[in-house]
Amino acid sequence: MLRRIGATIGRAVRSPVMSESPAIDVTPTPWREIVLVCRKCTRRLDGGFGKKRREPLRSELKAALRAAGHRREVRVIETGCLGLCPKGAVTVAIASRPGELLAVPQGTEAKSLIGRFRSETIGGPSVTSSLR
Repeated sequence: MLRRIGATIGRAVRSPVMSESPAIDVTPTPWREIVLVCRKCTRRLDGGFGKKRREPLRSELKAALRAAGHRREVRVIETGCLGLCPKGAVTVAIASRPGELLAVPQGTEAKSLIGRFRSETIGGPSVTSSLR
């Protein structure tokens, strides 16, 4: 047993080390903003957004972005727990605002959340004015 372990370690030590790392491919995207929505909070609320408060925040946010003409510019991703678990709200992280998490209360209109995106990231000043 010890011989096998020693042989395995010996092979690992003798294996050649790659001097060059493989090239990293870069793929352009149309996104200017990325929004992370906590899946755990969404499940706990079981909807809570929209006119009848039955829709998840992610769906309402995508619909509001589509209505404002900015759907392709913002990627809305449902992710695992973000570490903040507010009662009656969903935790959201906006990539252009590092260092802060938003607790979006149940019943909040998605339009008000879109207004928190930096205007330079999606369509300039017209983003918030097109939502009013």
